[in-house]
This record gives sequence, structure tokens and C-alpha cells, in this order.
Amino acid sequence: MFVNIVMLEEFVGKGCGSMSDKNNLISIACNPEQSAVIEACAGSGKTWLLISRIFRLLLSGIAPHEILAITFTRKAAQEMRDRLEKILIDFTKFDDCQIREELLMRGVTEAEIDSFIPLARGLFEKVLSNPQEISIDTFHGWFSKISQAAPLTSELNIQGVIRDDQARMMQEAMESWWEKLGRGEGEFADLKLKYLDLLKIFSSSALNELIVGKSSLMQQKATWDLFENHCLEQQLSIEDVLKEQFPLASLPNPLEHLYDETIFNWGGLQLAADFLNNGGVSDVKNANSIKEIILKKQSNTPSKELIPLFKSLFFTKDKETKVKDAFTKVSGTVKSYLNKNNQSHLESEIKDIYKKWVEQIEAYMSWSTDVELIECNLRWVDLAKSASEHYLRYKQNNRLLDFSDFEYNAFRLMSDEKTAIYLQERLDAKYKHILIDEFQDTNPLQWQILKAWLDGYQGASQKPFVFLVGDPKQSIYRFRRADARLFELATQYLNENFRAKPFDHSTTRRNPQEVVDVVNALFNKVKEEITDYPYKKHETLWKNPNEGYITPKVFRLPLIARAQLPTDDLERNSLKVPMVDRNMKVDSIQSEEEIQQIGRLILHWCKTEWVATGSESEPKYRRPHLGDFLILVRVKKHLQVIEKVFNQLGILCDTPRTGGLLQSLEALDILALLKTLLIPANNLTLAHVLRSPIFSCTEQDLEALALYAKHHQKNWWTGLQLIENERLKNAFQVLNAWKDLAKFLPVHDLLDRIYHEGHILQVYASTSHELIRAKVLANLEAFLLLALDTNAGRYPSLSRFIEELEILSKGDLQESPDEGEMQEDVSEQDEAKAGSSVEDARFVRVMTIHSAKGLEAPFVFLTNANTKNKSAESSGILFDWPLGENTPKGVCIYKSKPSADFVTNLMKIEEGIAEKENWNLLYVALTRAKQCVVVTGLGKESTVSNPSLVHDGSWYSYLMSTGMRELSLDDALDQSKVCLEHDVPKVNDAEVVETTDTLVAFPVLPTILTGVTPEMQSQLMDERKKSSVSYAQELGTAIHLILERHLNEAHQRRTLATLPDIKTLQNWLQIDSKVMLDAFEIAQTMLSQPHLLNFFDPNLYINAWNELALIDETGSLLKVDRLVELNEKLVILDYKLNIPDPGTDSMNQYETQLKRYADQISKRRPDKNVEAYLIDQKGNIFFIEL
Repeated sequence: MFVNIVMLEEFVGKGCGSMSDKNNLISIACNPEQSAVIEACAGSGKTWLLISRIFRLLLSGIAPHEILAITFTRKAAQEMRDRLEKILIDFTKFDDCQIREELLMRGVTEAEIDSFIPLARGLFEKVLSNPQEISIDTFHGWFSKISQAAPLTSELNIQGVIRDDQARMMQEAMESWWEKLGRGEGEFADLKLKYLDLLKIFSSSALNELIVGKSSLMQQKATWDLFENHCLEQQLSIEDVLKEQFPLASLPNPLEHLYDETIFNWGGLQLAADFLNNGGVSDVKNANSIKEIILKKQSNTPSKELIPLFKSLFFTKDKETKVKDAFTKVSGTVKSYLNKNNQSHLESEIKDIYKKWVEQIEAYMSWSTDVELIECNLRWVDLAKSASEHYLRYKQNNRLLDFSDFEYNAFRLMSDEKTAIYLQERLDAKYKHILIDEFQDTNPLQWQILKAWLDGYQGASQKPFVFLVGDPKQSIYRFRRADARLFELATQYLNENFRAKPFDHSTTRRNPQEVVDVVNALFNKVKEEITDYPYKKHETLWKNPNEGYITPKVFRLPLIARAQLPTDDLERNSLKVPMVDRNMKVDSIQSEEEIQQIGRLILHWCKTEWVATGSESEPKYRRPHLGDFLILVRVKKHLQVIEKVFNQLGILCDTPRTGGLLQSLEALDILALLKTLLIPANNLTLAHVLRSPIFSCTEQDLEALALYAKHHQKNWWTGLQLIENERLKNAFQVLNAWKDLAKFLPVHDLLDRIYHEGHILQVYASTSHELIRAKVLANLEAFLLLALDTNAGRYPSLSRFIEELEILSKGDLQESPDEGEMQEDVSEQDEAKAGSSVEDARFVRVMTIHSAKGLEAPFVFLTNANTKNKSAESSGILFDWPLGENTPKGVCIYKSKPSADFVTNLMKIEEGIAEKENWNLLYVALTRAKQCVVVTGLGKESTVSNPSLVHDGSWYSYLMSTGMRELSLDDALDQSKVCLEHDVPKVNDAEVVETTDTLVAFPVLPTILTGVTPEMQSQLMDERKKSSVSYAQELGTAIHLILERHLNEAHQRRTLATLPDIKTLQNWLQIDSKVMLDAFEIAQTMLSQPHLLNFFDPNLYINAWNELALIDETGSLLKVDRLVELNEKLVILDYKLNIPDPGTDSMNQYETQLKRYADQISKRRPDKNVEAYLIDQKGNIFFIEL
């Protein structure tokens, strides 16, 4: 039976109001004749509501193509499609009773159900048979469709190749612009002067970011056009707007008449200097500075040269400029002098003199700031517009598009009256229902485009129905210009113009009460400081299905104290003891300890905790697998530390190292190989290749090669051809053959040959640790695909491809090639298993909080929570776009200090949004947890005056102040006692599900559905008989690979689990599909034999080795399939497809071989007896007399 992914009946009834109430959430959200805006908290089922509304629309007769659903990522759009398809398919399988129940949950009344049952069952067929599908798309995807629907007269760049690597394309496009700017000829002469002027104010990196960066005009072309249109409507130039923004610049220079003694009290300044001369050391120093200024005045020095002296005299040089204390009060020494000379009445006069001069200098500073900002902005506008127009021409000339073009084209089309009418007619004829998910992530421009379309319905009798759903508390994409304030604005607009009913829902079904209590306490405190923060008290419908199994946990681990960096041992042996890594940071050492604690908890909880699966009516329980653990990071700074520690602990993890492919070791190996083929005389790349797994040369081999080359005065490549070393000679022959191929083969074809002839995947599979083998193979495959994907595979030479990779490796990490994807799709069979997850159960998920939005996990770790909130950028671009206005009213670039009132006011708005987003991030992190939340952090440096490790204002400090309990690691481990299987409580007949991670599933194994019919099996057997010898060899190799990989992993985890599915093994081990099925079944048969468990189950033996290599006295290599150490003996296992009869030649050969193995092992381990066995494909075992 279909189990609802998000909403159970109790949730629908209690969390959303009574089903008989027409104003309950379900009745509003799923009503096809009602527009609605739903603001719902995390875990409340927003996506379920949206999918259910689409289902109800289809059920009510709305055609699929009349529905438009918009979300913000392609992944989210695909998830919506998949979930809708699943619901439609499920309804084809349900009986009438089940359909009745599901329809009631989606707001269908009892009176309507009977007529809707046959319709619901036939919806899937109806959708499939419709020639036009439901539009479920991203904003950019929808904007693209708007562009494609534009009339031919629109003159927009709407046709072309879409480039995902926008940063790379911008770099290519702007190379010629920067070259022209550098030469400074023609129209660029003036631009170069303006650029050099701006360099006196901004750093080169900051200035380049303003001109061609992520927030530059070329990235905000539509917003800039809106602003220019505003200027045209108001009949204002850009300079006029800037003068309005910075009004002080229109006033006279406050120090224009600095030498006019009727305006400026020079005499008073001299008087103050005379009295300061009778003060302390600092008073005398200030007196001398004043005298220097007065002398310059008397010598008629240009007045502008005195201004820096006045600033230095009166103001501090701190980040925040302020008046020096010496000029806000009279010092005690001067006071004593005045009192002694009966001149104490002059104290107030001196302070007034100071105050007046300070005010006049401050007035000048404010005026000069406004003047400077106008001049800077005018220079910047000319540079930025030139760069933006150049970039636009480049894309048009090369027929290229990026994602910003979609927004720009949609804006231009919807803002032009003629094209807007044309498009609205086409859109109106198509879309009758508009649904937008995660509306809090909308930016002003996206809302403006959508609103321009909806405004066309003013006064119309028929309007589309609009459904918005979102949560302002989960708005965390300000870096994409998202503005959560638009949610309230859109709610009001849709209510007034489309009669949309607003509904606020703060009941979650995801989080246990313990998590909700912490969230409520925390955000009640946040609301005390940010009064308009959009938080309402949360409730939960989460119920502990069984306290005998599930124990929700919410706590923080103590902060990791700061450690001392290690120092170099001056007397170390530099050939044996590595030098200290000077790049190591204190926080990296702290982070390593933080992750070690998390890793220990994960390993412990995999054995002691339980996870609930199934439904409330049919609960099932299993031990956690690694996929149940989610580790959240704010930034990717310490990802390598996480990977390192987890590898040491034997924990598989999947980290978001975007752009990491070209930095992976295996990709660097292949890149070094290609460089060697291009320039063989490069000793460094040649050494890299020879030491890589491709050739596996030893350090001694390379040392011999280096000595040979030095002695004969040759380079290494020449020495490689002549040296008497078998391994090196073989390497030369292979490399030389590939070098010849590189002269004429396209890069991808060359790599394909290298992979095939060098057995690259097999070599790396056999040499990689089982923890990283899947990732290594995926990366190698991704590198091969890179030769086709990058620049569409158009490379005239190997050198051009290598140059492109070098550029990519040094470019924007967000657009560098990602590492290979090692997670396989979960089959329908796997999804049907109780407790399965769409996430890969084998890996701990390590994600940024931004990436984790929309996900959930039983166990959530929030790391590095003791950090200060990120400070504002020191420079940037600000658009003054008041909330609710159709266009921006102003724009400026800025430097944080000094700043004008206009900039300060806009920065306060941005800082307010940033402060809310900081708490939104924490809200998203905490609400991912279905069962447990653990918060960790790195302690700050403590001092004698402030010994605390906690940063004021950090998440950790707030959680601590709200009463979140602290547990030491030992206490956290002690709270979960190891529970043996026979001690597990069996309560209410709940089913305990055995997982592949922690519980042994042998000897009974599930049937593997391969899709092979008996007829196909017969055909395969006939084909195999034609080449039985080669097939037997391939089959034997495949069995050995499967057993080696699986038993290595079992030994590492100390748990014998079921084999992964066929697809997973084939992807990991690159086994030929023609032998995979037989190899899998034979390996499964062997592993499932009860009489062999002593040799395979890690809990039943002391130690074990697979594919153990031994060298005998003659230098021959012996390879033992498996050696197992038991309490009283060592056992040699040799895998054979068939065991020959005793006395035959084959059996005699096997006995001789195993005796040689036993002899070598006995010499190395004389402490135990050695036995040897043959094991065949059916699990039969044969004892060999030694």
C-alpha cells in the first residue's frame, strides 16, 4: 500500500484543521477554484501540498498544459515531477477504499468521492495521452520559454548555445576588453584614465569585481535597464540622480574660505596651542601640530594642503573615525595650569574652540565624501556600461546565452507594451493555474516580471488561479538577490487582486518535541532582538513510535579548545621525518578533533540507536546506516579535514567538493600522463606518471633512473629507453606507443585507448582503498567525459586541451568540473524496502546548510557553530529599490569608510536582511532533524580577562543561553548502551528490519531480480559455450574481484553484510556484463554457506587478508586468495569454479600450489598451524593435506 511521504491522516486532521472546516489548510490549498498563499514552517509538507493541488487540478478537469509550476532548482523541479508521477501511478493500483482515503486527505468531500474514484484511477492515462505535458520548471526555465515565445520583431538574443560555465565565458569574452583598456587607445583612452583614478580608491581586485564581478552590471543588466527607464521617465541623467543621492556635493566647499578669519577662528586655535604648551607630553605634541598648521597658513600654503593636517590633528586613524579625546575635553595638566593662573574660566572657551573647528572639518569630510562618491560612480558607470555592452555583443556575435540572459529577455519582453500584450495573449491561452514553490527565494526582478504578467488581468473577468507556498524563515539566498520581504508584499497583492486566501501554518511533522522546544526557545529570544522576525511558536505532530527503540536527543558538545601549532624539530632526519606543514592553521587542528568526536558518535550510534521506518500503523525499526547521518557546515573550509578523519575512522562520506575533479589525485595522474605524452622530457611529470598506479614504479626504480640519467648526462625520457630495468622498459614501451597515438588521435579517442590498453579502471580499482574506490572510479570516468563535455570536445591538439584544463583548475570553483558521481540511482525495488532512503545508505552526507534545505535526516550534526556572523563587504554595488516599487530609484558603488548618509541607510537595510538570514540559516539547520541534533564548535582564544571559549553572538552562545544541555563525548556515548540482538525489546509486535550496514543477513539471501528471462538465459549459455575457456577465466576473475572488494569492506566495518546490487558492483569493479550475473550469483552462494561463516564473518575470526602477495626465496610472486587467522590456526582459502577429482593432474597442481603457500606462511607465522582448503562455486569445501 502507498504510504504518504509527508502527511498522515492525523497530520491532515489535527495539523491542518478539521476536514469539515472549509477554511482548513487542505481545503484552501487543494481547492481548484481558490487562489492561496501558504506560509508554512519547515517539515510541514509544503511540497506535498503543492503536488496535491496539482493532482486536484487534474482531477477537476484542468488540462495538463494549463498548469504552470515554478520552483528554484532543476533538482527540485525534477523531484516535483517524480512525486507527481508516483502519485498518479499509485492511484492506478489502489482499490476503491484506498482511493477514498487518499482523496479525503486531499480535500475531496464525501459527496464528491464516488464520482471522483474512476477519474482518479484514470488520471495517469489522461496525463500520458495529452500531447502537452504539465509545465514544471525553474524561473530561468520559464523565462526561457517566454523568450522562445517572443515575436520575431523583438530583436533579442534568444537563440544560441546555453553556457553553464558563466564565469569562464565572461573571462573569454572580456579578454579583448581588458586588452583595449590596457592600451588606452581611441574610446578607451578616457576609460583608462577613469580606471586609474578609481585604482587610487579601490584595490585592483575590488575594482575588477565592481566592473565584471558577480554583482556587476553585466550580471544585473535587467535591473540596470529598469533604473535607466526610471531616469528617462523622470527626465533625469545618471549624474542628476547621483546628486540627489549625495546632496552635500551640490553645496559649496565648507573649507573654501579656510583662511577667512571671520569664518574660521584662527586666533582661538592659537590660544588653544599656547595653553596646550603648558600641558603634558601629548598636549605639547598637539600644540606643535597646531603651530605647524598656523605657520603654513602664514606662509600662504594652498589651503587644501592643510586639510590632511587637520584630519590628523583632530581625528583617530581607527577603522571608525572619531574625534580624539584630547579635543573633547581639557587635560588635567592644562586645567591645573589654568587654575594656577586664575584662568579656569578659559576651559569652556577652549572646548568651544575645539568643538567649532571639529564641526567645520567634519562638514568638509562629509562634503568631500559626497563629491568623491559622485565622481567615483560616474567613472564606474562608464566603465561598467562599456564592459556590459562588450559582453552582450560577444554573446550575440557568438550566439551564446547564459542564465542572466533569460531574466533579461523576459524582463524586456514583459516591460515592452507591444510584446507584453502579444505574450500575455499566448500565456493566457495556455496557463490557467500558476503554482510557485519556495517563494521566499524570489528576487525583486523575478517578482517584477511575474507581477507584470499578472497586472495584465486588472479588470478582467477571468483570471488565473495563483498558488504561492514558502517560508520567509528559510530565505537563505541573499547572495542571489533573494528578498524574503517580497513574500508579505506578494501576499497582499494576490489577496487584493486575485482574492488569494493567506494561511499561516506552524505545525511540523518532522521534528520531535525536544527539537521543537529548542527552536521555540531560541527564536523567542531572537524575536526579542529582531521584533519583526517572522517566527511564530511551533508545534509538532511527531510522536515517538516506541520509546523502547527511539530516544530523541538534542545537545551540544563542549567547544574544542585552541591548540598550539607544532614546531619543527631542528635535529630531525629530513629524509625520514617530514617538515611541519606551514599551511596548517589552529582551527584545522581544532576541526580535526571536532570531527573525530562526531565520527565516534556515528560509529557508536550505528550499533546502539534505532531508526523508525514504515507507517504509524505498521512501524518498523532498524539500526542506523551511514546515510541516516547528516553533517552540516556553513562553509566548505574544513571539508578535507572531514574526509581525512572519516577515512581514518573507516566512515564513508560524500562531501560537496564542487570543482574538485581536477584536484583529485587520480585526475592529476591522468593530467600528468597527458603532459608527458606532449613533452616527454619533463622529468617532473614523467616521475609523477611512473609512480602512479598506472605503472606502479617504486622509489628505487626512480632513484635508479635518476642516477642513470645523471651519470650519462641524459634526460629521464632518454634514460628510460636505455636503462636495464624491466618495469621502466615496459613503461617506456607503453608511453612511447601512446605518444605516437597522441599525434593524430582526438583527445577523447586517445584517452579511450589509454583507458582500455592501460586497464586504467581495473588498475585503480585494485590499488584504491575500499573506502574511496567508488569515488576514484567515478572521477576517472568523469575525466574521460570531460574531454567531450568541455568546449563540446573541439580540441585541435592535446596541448590545447591541457591548456584548457589548466585554466579550469585555476578558475571559479563553482564552475570547475565536479568530481564523479558515485551514488547510483535507487531502484524501485530498493525504494520499496522498509526503511530505505533515496539517499545512499552507505555514505554520511556532508553538506552546506544551503544545500541541505529541503532535506531531512534522523541524525543531524551542526558543526563550527561558534563563529561570528560574517561582516559586511568593504565595497560593492547597491541598488536603491524600495520594497513595493516597480523600479530601482538609485544606484551607487561604495566603500565602507567613509560613507555618505545614502550609503549608510542602504547598508542598514542590507545588514538587517543579513542578520535575519543568519538566523534563517540556523533555523534551516536545526529543522533538518527527525530524531537527533548535536551542535559542535571551535573555541576562541581565551584570555585572563575573558577565559570563555564562546564567541558572543555566535549560534553556540545563543543555544547555550536558551538552555540547550551540554554533554561531554563520554557522557553522550554512555547514554547509548550497546544492545545485543537478544536484548532488543519486541514491543507491540513491531518489526525489526535488518540493515545491510549493521546486521548479518546470511545465510538466507533475497532473490535478486535481474530481468533475465529463461529464454535469454538459454541464449546466454549457448554463447558462453562457444568460448568456454575465455569465459571461465573472465568469470573466475570477476568472482575474485567481488569477493575481495566485499570481504575487505566487511573486515573494515567488522560486519558481514549482503552484497550490494549487481549495478553497484558493476559500476565499482568494471566487470563485463556478460559474466556479471553468473559471478554475482556464485559469490552470493559462496558467502551464504553457514559452514563458511567462520572464514567470512569478521566477528568469528581474528584477522583476514585478501589477495595476499608473498615472495618466496627464488623471487617468485605467490598470491593467496584469502588467508584467515582463527584462534588456533591460519587457514588458506583458494577459490575455484570447480574442484577436480583427487589424483587428477589438476588436483595435484592445486595441492602443490597450496603447499607452497603454506610453506611461506609457516615461515612467517610459526606460532600457528596452517591449513588449506579449496572452495568451489557452490560453496563446497575440500581439505588439502599439507
